[in-house]
Amino acid sequence: MNNPLYDIRDNVLDERDLNDIFNNFMFNMDQKEGIHNFVNGEEIPWHVVKHNSKDSNSIRFVHFTYDQQNVTSEWFNILGPVLRELNPKSLVRIKANLFPKTTEIEEHGYNVDFPFECSTSIFYLNTNNGYTKFEDGTVVESVANRLLTFPTLCKHTSSSCTDVAARVTINFNYF
Repeated sequence: MNNPLYDIRDNVLDERDLNDIFNNFMFNMDQKEGIHNFVNGEEIPWHVVKHNSKDSNSIRFVHFTYDQQNVTSEWFNILGPVLRELNPKSLVRIKANLFPKTTEIEEHGYNVDFPFECSTSIFYLNTNNGYTKFEDGTVVESVANRLLTFPTLCKHTSSSCTDVAARVTINFNYF
């Protein structure tokens, strides 16, 4: 990848911090078998969102930990190690995304997270064959403990995965 707009950092967190976030956000999910017990459990409350793009009619699950100038989840503090790496001046939103496995990779449609200039960072919680793709054709693979940072106004799309039960990312929007 040669675009200077995109910063990719691998192995961002130490193993203890990564495992702590992983175990809290993916508790009770069997990576190979499915997400039924996971999303129906009493751990993190996930909300269903339907993709309405020409490329996908699938669903995803979202969980907001910070939104509209407020901490919105008790799982906010578990993200402290990532926030220390980002060192934001001010948060806009933090949202976890869980994309269930599909039979073929589905892209969810190009978007920008907000219509104003700030930064977006995507923390990849698990390794799978899904990806983030930018309008210029750049593809960033989903690799556990990877942090991708780019200007929020760069159009990008998420994808599903086909090789594990779900693709899980945590998006940080901030100044």
